Amino acid sequence: MTMAKGEVQVRVAGWISITEKQVTLKIDGRIGPITMQAIRNFQKAYGISATGTVNAQTERQLRAIGQRNGFPEHFYAHEFKTKSGTGFSGGKVSSSEVKRNARRLAWKLEAMRKKSGGNVTWVNSAFRSIAHNSRVGGSSNSMHMYGIAADVTIKNMTVTSMVRLAKSCGFSSVIRYATHVHVDSRVEYSYGSRKWYWP
Repeated sequence: MTMAKGEVQVRVAGWISITEKQVTLKIDGRIGPITMQAIRNFQKAYGISATGTVNAQTERQLRAIGQRNGFPEHFYAHEFKTKSGTGFSGGKVSSSEVKRNARRLAWKLEAMRKKSGGNVTWVNSAFRSIAHNSRVGGSSNSMHMYGIAADVTIKNMTVTSMVRLAKSCGFSSVIRYATHVHVDSRVEYSYGSRKWYWP
């Protein structure tokens, strides 16, 4: 079965660039120049001839690094659930929308992990229910409450290196902290300012 074009885009979105670049991949089911570049970058990373088209080998690889639930192989759905114990519920959008958003986020993180050399990547915080966001002092319109943000740490990497990697993966907000990096995709959604934030 051929993978749907929109699903291909979800899985290669984090390969939109290999350098720090303010660009995102629109998930619209159309394989245009930006998607083709992301596919080429993905193919190079996995040792596949960089054609920019999803041939049989590329599709096999895209499927091989995915789980049955659609999340990538190194990130599990439970890592993205709120720590308040309500799963994907209690945020500012429906639980089904949060889960869809979290899955897209996870695929970008999979690309970030691969670009790091395969270093273990920890998700310290992802989706937050409104209640949990309030308890931890999050902003009133935190992107965490929509499932499009995560705070991550990568083993054996400095914060500066993590920031650089994140900026090559299509994240429109990248914020450094002492021990981790916050990433989100705010320009792709109507939830926030829709402006790039790379302080």
